Amino acid sequence: MPEDRTGGYVTTAARRKTISVYIQGPYNMMTLIPSEGGPIPVNTLGFQNGNEVLPAKRAFSDRLYQLSRTLDDQIVRSKVNLEELTGKAYEEAVRTLLTLPDGDRELALYDLKKIGLGLRQQLHPDLAAALASLGVMKQPLQDEPEITFINFNQVPVLWDMLYEEEQPFEKTDWQHFWGFKLPLTHWDAAKHPPNRLKLKRGLFSVIDQKLSFAASEVLLLEQILTGGLCHRSLCDELKAKARDALRNEIAETPEEWLAEHGPESWLREFIENLNKDIKDRNLITVNTREWKDRAINAIFSDQSFTYELIHFACHCEPDEVSELLSELKIHIAGEEISLTVASMPAARRSDQPGPLVFLNACGTGQQGPSAEPPGFPNDWISKREAIAVVATLCPVPDLFAHAFARKFYETLFCLRKDPQAKEAPPVPQAPVVERYLAQALLETRRYFMEKCGNPLGLAYVLYAVKDACVESQN
Repeated sequence: MPEDRTGGYVTTAARRKTISVYIQGPYNMMTLIPSEGGPIPVNTLGFQNGNEVLPAKRAFSDRLYQLSRTLDDQIVRSKVNLEELTGKAYEEAVRTLLTLPDGDRELALYDLKKIGLGLRQQLHPDLAAALASLGVMKQPLQDEPEITFINFNQVPVLWDMLYEEEQPFEKTDWQHFWGFKLPLTHWDAAKHPPNRLKLKRGLFSVIDQKLSFAASEVLLLEQILTGGLCHRSLCDELKAKARDALRNEIAETPEEWLAEHGPESWLREFIENLNKDIKDRNLITVNTREWKDRAINAIFSDQSFTYELIHFACHCEPDEVSELLSELKIHIAGEEISLTVASMPAARRSDQPGPLVFLNACGTGQQGPSAEPPGFPNDWISKREAIAVVATLCPVPDLFAHAFARKFYETLFCLRKDPQAKEAPPVPQAPVVERYLAQALLETRRYFMEKCGNPLGLAYVLYAVKDACVESQN
């Protein structure tokens, strides 16, 4: 990939060619629009209906989930104390913990290949020929086009899982997965908002305080977002709501009361104070949930909530009956906060684009039937007007989620240290004008395969408008 060197940091200088694939009807009509040349109509995708697509996606996600559990067991058994390490020693220890044994890696890739190859073989020859004519999966990595698949009310195909076999029964090659070779974007919304996100306001974080590594993800983002950009968290906003509620309830000032109860328990103590006159346990539960729901709604519907970057590090608990009952769970100051699709109000945004939402679903909970954080990507796009959502197909170990998020942001904001540079600040302002999200995700996935032999990066999928990118502040 062509690169320039600026201020001791490697930055991407070249822009890839792009292809937009518009899929209409029940997979029976599509148009490929390359950045160079005219549109290419194709009469069929090859799938008869969603009955082939969704089971393949679930099977692929389930195999990734099995790999996630294997990796989590490996991390737990290691008993490495990362808190005692810093700098290069810390980075090397993390890579070691996330490196899979050869057998686990090859078995996972073999199983993933079977599913991806099976779906790839169902593509109609006309579509395969049209993609091949544009060089898809046939060129050096740096020349492969960025592809956005735009759906119109179809069950979305997980294009990342497809496997391109060059020779029958060839030995599995991880670089033959589309998700490791192509910058891919999925877009299911009818609207096409502006695709350039300029950081003007800053970061909003939703962090589970029980996740030991999540704080460092936010710290990295705080270091990146300089120049007057602010950082607010769900914890900050809930504390402000509690402060308002306490103003007429206690003798001392709300600030003094909250300070007395400390960062690990203030919300639990506030909830107990809120219910001090209620004796019925069920009524306490209802009163608590209603206060939390009102607070969440007020926070996300406030007109000042115009953050361009929203980072979640929490647990996802899918519901087998209805996606409306599935939850993102966040532990804050001794209390559990639940976010559901229903609890998220529509946005009150100006005409500015955004936000970019990173849903980092950590933990080892059960895999959901929808094979992704249920409803949340579409909800953020359709109701919150996000230009992009990065979400996981299955829960991943806390350490991998932490490492993947950090590497994604380092790549997105061009923070890779040039080994030829003798000195450089630890986290500089991004020295490029723009960075494309699909390319940053591809580079991050490939990093964990190349350094750790770990394909779990395929669990991260990008839902975004075509050519979605983040611009630097300058």
